[in-house]
Amino acid sequence: MTEYDRLKTLFRKRGVLSLSDRRCSSFPRAYFARLVDDGFVQRIGAGVYSCPEYEGSEALDYVEAQKVVPLGVVCLFSALKIHGVTLENPHRTHLAVPRGLRNPKTALPVDFHSFSGDAYSFGIETRRVKDGEFKVYSVEKTIADCFKFRNSVGVDVAIAALKDAEGKGLVDREKLWQALKACRVSRIARPYLDGVYA
Repeated sequence: MTEYDRLKTLFRKRGVLSLSDRRCSSFPRAYFARLVDDGFVQRIGAGVYSCPEYEGSEALDYVEAQKVVPLGVVCLFSALKIHGVTLENPHRTHLAVPRGLRNPKTALPVDFHSFSGDAYSFGIETRRVKDGEFKVYSVEKTIADCFKFRNSVGVDVAIAALKDAEGKGLVDREKLWQALKACRVSRIARPYLDGVYA
């Protein structure tokens, strides 16, 4: 088997690869360009390639987004879907990035949201799936984010997510309160929490 064929086999096994991946360091970069020219892979970001032949899990979109944006964290509607507290099925991946980071060019359907300080760093979890791994905010932080972005996502979405997550026993109330403080929306959210927990 040639090195070129080995790289194709690796793509069939992994689905998405980055030039920065340790397992890719031995392959000439020209091979990746050749795979694109041959239509075997697609370039989805700077130095990041995805293989359409690969049959990935439902989380493949998030793994791809993570490869393109290493500092990105899945948030808002996408995070609600991951936690199973929404009926929404977003067609785009919602990704939080640190304020000041330039949004990278990508062929992926991604909506970027700028977060700063604790609002960015609080409540990050790492999920490992068969396709790789990605970062997502905890259910408590995701609910807090929905209150923070209530003007764009709707306060009804935040309330519905809180009720659903609470009903499923997913919410740690102390962590929720910490997340609301990290997002600086504890005073705004308190009346809604009182209504849910009354």
